[in-house]
This record gives sequence, C-alpha cells and structure tokens, in this order.
Amino acid sequence: FANCLYADLVEQGHTPWLDERDIKAGASIPAEIQKGLAAADYVLVLLSPHSVDSQWVRAEWETLFWDEMNTRKIKVIPLLIEDCEIPPFLKVKKYIDFREDYAQAFSQLLKDIA
Repeated sequence: FANCLYADLVEQGHTPWLDERDIKAGASIPAEIQKGLAAADYVLVLLSPHSVDSQWVRAEWETLFWDEMNTRKIKVIPLLIEDCEIPPFLKVKKYIDFREDYAQAFSQLLKDIA
C-alpha cells in the first residue's frame, strides 16, 4: 500500500519520503528517519493492525504530533487502510478511509494536502 501511495503522490507532483525507498544502504536508519520527519510537511499514518502495533511507526507519528499540538498546524494525517484499533491520540483526528474506495480517498487526501 505504501509503495502504491508513494507512486501516486509522485505522479501528482508531490515529493513523498518512504524509508525503504529513501534510506540508502549503510545509512543510519534513525538518523535518516529523523531527517525525513524534519523535512516533512505531513506524516501520513497508515493505520492497520500491524502499524498500530509497531513502536517504530508510533515514534515517527508522535514526533510530529507534538509539533502539531504546539503550532496548531495539521502535520499528522491518519489513513485507515485496514480495520484496526486506532491509537488514542489519533482517535480525535478525522481519518481518510482507504478501505473501500482508494480513488475517492486519494482524491480527498490530495485536496487536504493542497
């Protein structure tokens, strides 16, 4: 899903960052993730059973979530890609539902990040 979303965002003129595509062999993973987060306008949190259980995923979105709280500018956008228990801090945010209609959800995402 992440690779498909990445390609679709590139096709629409955006410059997404995805760890498996943008971290080079031998690079420090935490340092590269931190650089990616620092440069990001948004973090798209792909919500699935696997991702909500991942400490790495949680650390990534929580970093910008606190920035969002301080700046009052939306930085974290939840994307529901599979049925799962949404983390408490993300439950208060409107998510974009990709479970049924990818094209419609993608259109909504493009509108929201424009």
